[in-house]
Amino acid sequence: MIADSSAWIELLRGTGSAADLRLRQALARGARLLMLYPVYQEVLQGAANPQKFMQLQGQLDQVPRYEPDVQNENDITPGAYGRGEAEGRAADACSWAVEGEMGDDARVDSITGTEANNGGWYVTGTASRLGGEVRSFGCSYRGGRVVDVNFS
Repeated sequence: MIADSSAWIELLRGTGSAADLRLRQALARGARLLMLYPVYQEVLQGAANPQKFMQLQGQLDQVPRYEPDVQNENDITPGAYGRGEAEGRAADACSWAVEGEMGDDARVDSITGTEANNGGWYVTGTASRLGGEVRSFGCSYRGGRVVDVNFS
C-alpha cells in the first residue's frame, strides 16, 4: 500500500478521518506499507520547528521507501526521483530543514554544492529571510534523513 502525503498527515494529526482510520488499520494489521520519497519530504516539510522535524523524521523512517526501478533511461526525465538521484533528495531534504531552522519566512535561495560525504551527502547553499538576512549553510544527509544543519 502506498499512501499519499495527505493520508500520512491525517494519521499524524489523529483526525479520525477516513484516510486516518484506513492507514491506522493498515498499520495495525501489519500491512506492507511503502512511502514515496516525495511524500516523505512533503510530510517533513510540515514540521512546525526543528525539534518536530527530527521527531517526525524518526517516525517516518520506520516506513520503507519506494523508489521505482527504471527499465529504460529514456522513459524518465532527468532529475526524477526514480532515477536514483540521491543528490536531489539530499538537496530537497536539506532545503526544508534549513527553512525550518530559520523560520516561517525563510527560503533557500541557492544550493551551491552537493558532495558525497561519510556514506551520505553534504549540501551547501544560501538561504534568506524576508527581512533581508542571508545565511550560508551546510547540511549533512545520510541514510535518507537530515542529520545536521550548520550556519555560518
